[in-house]
Amino acid sequence: MRHLLLLITIFGLSIAMSGCGYSKKEKTGKASADSKIIYGDDGRQDYFEITDLSLLKLARSTVAIIDEDDLVLFPRENIYQFRGTNDIPMCESEKFLKQPRIAYCSGSLIGTDLVLTAGHCVRDHHDCQSARFVFDYKLSNSHSKLQSVSPENVFRCHEIIKTTEAKNGADFAIIRLDRAVIGREPLKFAESELTYHTTLMAIGHPAGLPTKFTLNGKVRNLIPDLFFTASIDSFSGNSGSSVFDQQTGLIVGVLSRGDQDYERENSCYIAKVCQEDGCRGEDVTRISEVKKYLPKN
Repeated sequence: MRHLLLLITIFGLSIAMSGCGYSKKEKTGKASADSKIIYGDDGRQDYFEITDLSLLKLARSTVAIIDEDDLVLFPRENIYQFRGTNDIPMCESEKFLKQPRIAYCSGSLIGTDLVLTAGHCVRDHHDCQSARFVFDYKLSNSHSKLQSVSPENVFRCHEIIKTTEAKNGADFAIIRLDRAVIGREPLKFAESELTYHTTLMAIGHPAGLPTKFTLNGKVRNLIPDLFFTASIDSFSGNSGSSVFDQQTGLIVGVLSRGDQDYERENSCYIAKVCQEDGCRGEDVTRISEVKKYLPKN
């Protein structure tokens, strides 16, 4: 009971202050940033609900960022098991209620050994050492129980190529992994600037959940130089998700920050909902900023 009360207290504070993900990272303040929200209808879809093969291919090259303490290696079985999930007091009406919530951030493969994520997800050497970059953190069908992952899909941070986190500016990190990724194609960047007519999509881990797609996002503000604002249904844990031009499948930005996730309803929490053009919108670092810091090779 004491542990549950502590979780509720911490979660209440994280809502008031906003946060990034449902892991130990959030509770210790190691990966905090403004949270995200639902605009209009909840557009999040599970991996197994998507039938478009081109979208599923993109998802194969996205990662969940999980704290090392939340993965336990069993050498005999040659698997990593998740140390459990964070029991946040969500209302029974909430979507994906029974699914695990392990990831604290999201990312994308942009080179054979490079991952792109948000700057507040990997700020320094300590974050680099404790982060695990996990592919295939997803549910293959509605009956799946995601309890383990193969070691071949778990990568460590070898070095930080670039990390930056500005409150009203760019927020991204380029990470070199401990080894090359085999059998997954690096995702590609858009070459042209997006417009107000560009339809947006994000792939990542809202609220630490297994892979989710959010389709049909809208561009809201293109005035800032280093980022743009959009209506994309996203949550803490989505930080670092690539935002794509939905028509081309090319990355146009990195999800950085937004409005708070949840509102309290009696003794539990529900997702905050705004009209499509309501609330503050989600800030997305422009991919043009990321390109400046890519290794020459």
